[in-house]
Amino acid sequence: MTIMKFCTVFEALGSEIRLQVFDFIMQAGEEGVAPKEIVQQFGVDSGTLQFHLKKLMNVNLVSKKNTRRNRRYYCSSNIPAVFQQLVLQSDAT
Repeated sequence: MTIMKFCTVFEALGSEIRLQVFDFIMQAGEEGVAPKEIVQQFGVDSGTLQFHLKKLMNVNLVSKKNTRRNRRYYCSSNIPAVFQQLVLQSDAT
């Protein structure tokens, strides 16, 4: 991963709500999270949520899967371990 790629990832995580949403999705693991669950957890409207999720997806931190009935967001499988450790460490403090 180049230094510029790190910069875009840090920029995406520079928003408190995006960092919290990313952490929430990461903690959900393989089960993923429905948009409704995120809205309920953080009290944001769906338009604001979509804005933040798009930023996280643009830097490949989050991916989404659509089924016929619903949509779920997952932590991308190719996230560098250093980012996962940063989020996990922030939960411990």
